[in-house]
Amino acid sequence: MNKNNFNQKNAIWFSKNSHENPEYLYSSLIMAINTVKNSNGRLVMIDGHKLMENEYKDSDKVKSFLIENKNYIWWSPDKQWIPYDKMQFALSKSKFITGIHHPVCSPIQVEAPFYGAIPIIFQNQWELPPYSGLNIPYISFNNPDLSSLDTYSYLLEEKKYTEVLDKCKSVAEKYTDESFLEEWNKFLDINELR
Repeated sequence: MNKNNFNQKNAIWFSKNSHENPEYLYSSLIMAINTVKNSNGRLVMIDGHKLMENEYKDSDKVKSFLIENKNYIWWSPDKQWIPYDKMQFALSKSKFITGIHHPVCSPIQVEAPFYGAIPIIFQNQWELPPYSGLNIPYISFNNPDLSSLDTYSYLLEEKKYTEVLDKCKSVAEKYTDESFLEEWNKFLDINELR
């Protein structure tokens, strides 16, 4: 799929255990919402209700910011995870996917480039496959506020966006069903010869 969502207005916020509230939750949320606000888009939040219901270190600031920007946010009103086909549709209409410290092994992080969306990754994700070794910007844990600003500024230039998207697609291809089946068949062939 040769899709590029640079001109899309929306983005996806995907995080696991949002109640953990790492130091960069608030700054990451500000960057994501302000980016979609600038294009009059929406931030599709996979777990937004958790941020509103739970108590955590910056919960007052986060909740206030979410309420203040409610016109630029969407999450499932029935507090359910988004079905897989709807998630794929949301990816196809989103410029990027971000969140907080979501695990790099999350399938959505690997699938996003195929739908035209770039993954905005954190230091831990940059150090592990599939995006390890790629010379792409990431949000550092040492200075997340400045690093977030630098990363978003870099990625929101069209040429750089396209370069990062292409790099992500090239490594994510190793994780597709086709690649897996190809390797699996090789494994079976080798074992049949024994």
